[in-house]
Amino acid sequence: MIIFDLDGTLFNTASAFIPACEDFFLTYNKPYPGNREVMKLVGEPEAYFREWLIRHDIDQPFEQTRRRMIELEVGYIYKNGALFEGVKLLLEELYRSGQEIALCSNAVDAYQEAVFDKTEISSFFSSVRLPRSPSDNKTSMVRELIQQAEPASYHIVAGDRIHDIMAARDNGLISIGCAYGYGFDEIKEADYVAQSASEIKTIIDQVFSAR
Repeated sequence: MIIFDLDGTLFNTASAFIPACEDFFLTYNKPYPGNREVMKLVGEPEAYFREWLIRHDIDQPFEQTRRRMIELEVGYIYKNGALFEGVKLLLEELYRSGQEIALCSNAVDAYQEAVFDKTEISSFFSSVRLPRSPSDNKTSMVRELIQQAEPASYHIVAGDRIHDIMAARDNGLISIGCAYGYGFDEIKEADYVAQSASEIKTIIDQVFSAR
């Protein structure tokens, strides 16, 4: 099974997230903290978002701000959202080769569904795992996906953040860090590093041929 993260791995999150954040701060009449600051949120769990709001003086009820942010994100996904270059072809090639493909993301349901709908990639995935409770994390969600997967000689996690890499490591799996995403130096911890989506397929082929 190949387990993909969503934001910063498959989906070019900046295409929707930056304009959504700009509108979000306008909603609450707060100064926009800048693209680099808001992109730190990408791939983080919901608890991090809650703390981040407090640091930026957004003191409205969390469920209200959370709902507003999701509405803005979904709107911009349908307006601007795009996959990274080469992602669609990567998924098509893996699917045609018989690879089982799964998604493991910290995104909420409405966000993930909007991305899949806009980019038309849902048919490639046999499983999708998103957080269902505050105790869910990438390590536990990846473990659940592996337990449900078809028997295979190896499993791989591809993502751009340390959560993805640690989820692979904690479960004894191979990790591919996506350098084109938003994890910056975090990906140095990965077993392999891909500079582009197309390079992920090359790495997977190398791993397969070595086993």
